[in-house]
Amino acid sequence: MSQLHILGTLSPNAIDDMLPMINADDTLLLIDDAAYTAITGSSSQQRLDNIPCHVIALEEACVTRGITSPSFTTISMPEFVALSLDARHVLNWF
Repeated sequence: MSQLHILGTLSPNAIDDMLPMINADDTLLLIDDAAYTAITGSSSQQRLDNIPCHVIALEEACVTRGITSPSFTTISMPEFVALSLDARHVLNWF
């Protein structure tokens, strides 16, 4: 069963703690600082490139920070709510 993992920070510890739980069919949703940091290509970008799952970012996090062309898929807040309420997913917050 695929899972939805929500990451609001890109601290090295959060990423390291999360990696053993990520499967190829899972989805990683980046919000707030995590989305901004990943989209702008910080040193944590390489870590994200090594995560074997679908990576998406919350559109509002991009718009707030003035990011107009992220390098990966974005979703709107209503799409996020629908995804997070999907009974097939288990939410993992970091």
